[in-house]
Amino acid sequence: PYDGTTVAQITGTPTVDGILAGDESGVTLVTENAAASFANADAARNTPVTFDGYSLTGERAHNYDLSQPQGLKADITPKTVGLSWANTDLTYNKTAQQPTATATGLVGSDVCAVTVKGSQINASATAYTATASALSNPNYALPEEKTCAFTIAHKVVGPTWSHTRLPYTGSAQTPRVTATGLEKTPKDGRFLLVCNHQFLADPGILLHYFKDSQLAFISKQENR
Repeated sequence: PYDGTTVAQITGTPTVDGILAGDESGVTLVTENAAASFANADAARNTPVTFDGYSLTGERAHNYDLSQPQGLKADITPKTVGLSWANTDLTYNKTAQQPTATATGLVGSDVCAVTVKGSQINASATAYTATASALSNPNYALPEEKTCAFTIAHKVVGPTWSHTRLPYTGSAQTPRVTATGLEKTPKDGRFLLVCNHQFLADPGILLHYFKDSQLAFISKQENR
């Protein structure tokens, strides 16, 4: 597989052709210094390979000139990467979200971005699945396991209180409340607001922030 170099691995047992009958025992092929290299280091099919370092020895070797192997080609297959997933625990923010994946096991300073599909918008009690679909570097290949589970939690909303310690003025005073987490709140039109308020001030808060809307409340008897 691809390793960032042009070094080709030599396998098998080479033989010498063209030795005349009767000279075979006096000519031996020396392979200790043999080396092979690809014309290009990138992953590809049918890449030309050049050889060097083969030699002859023996009492009759001086009668022969050795030609190095020629015209050979081989494949450099893409290297399979690992995947490191991040941002798998998300919180609803009104936009499409998904985890991110990083390719691991890269050679040297290689760069390889991972394309991830499966983004979701809505919060859910069950996990979603994201899939690594492509790599930006053709020298690498995705692993068999390409998926990752992720969650989008509900965004916690509620009032934020301030000015709760007030100086005496002789007049009625109230603290200030700010509603937070109002993403995707309707701005116009008619809509039904359903909530399980647990605090006597909840209706007042809702009336303040939805002052331009018509609201009706159904409450527990003890909240009268």
